[in-house]
Amino acid sequence: MSKRRKIGIALAGWAAIMPFLQRISNAAATRARGGGGGVPPGVMAYREIETRGPITYTWPTVTAKASAAPILKAIRKAEAGPAGYDAINYLVPRARYPDEPPSQLTVGEVLDWQDRIDRFQNSEAVGAYQFMEDTLRRLVRAGHASRGERFSAAVQDRLAVALLNEAGLQDYLGGRTELKEFATAAARVWAGLPVLTGTQGSQRYVLPGESYYATLAGNKARISTTEYRAALEEARG
Repeated sequence: MSKRRKIGIALAGWAAIMPFLQRISNAAATRARGGGGGVPPGVMAYREIETRGPITYTWPTVTAKASAAPILKAIRKAEAGPAGYDAINYLVPRARYPDEPPSQLTVGEVLDWQDRIDRFQNSEAVGAYQFMEDTLRRLVRAGHASRGERFSAAVQDRLAVALLNEAGLQDYLGGRTELKEFATAAARVWAGLPVLTGTQGSQRYVLPGESYYATLAGNKARISTTEYRAALEEARG
């Protein structure tokens, strides 16, 4: 067979399969634009954006229902009870209370009050999340609040979220940390929260439902594992 005839046969073969290849290309383009066919499970599709220039692609916007609010509510119940944002640790006698409710003071005034009573008290924890002086001072130095701000509910919530973030809140909400792991991390911050799985606590091995600080200064979990778990699950959305 001559070289010319071989080239002719090859060209004829390409001509025969070109329509088939074009159909595959068109179908792929349709799927990329969100048309029929979709994408395989577990594969995130790009979203096409029309522009005057070349077509560009971005990851789709994800709207998460995740929120720290249910966790904050559970912590407030476990730590402060009915006193809420004006709670003062039960070890502080009324004679040493500040002149005004804590939520009416500035952050600086709260710190100054804690500093004044510190040498007399085993605890000067204050507010809905029972901030100890050293913790509150550290959060202020880190820029999460200023001394001149009122120690309001909003400010206390903000400070508590900062502590939750230190415990791994964002990894938990993003699905990168298991529920029980984050539950224990938060229970190490707030003694009123129960652990959800048996673990070595600060003093001894603690069982589900116990405070991480069980037997230390009378610490006990103040909410049930059921309530705590429900809050964590609601937060993740």
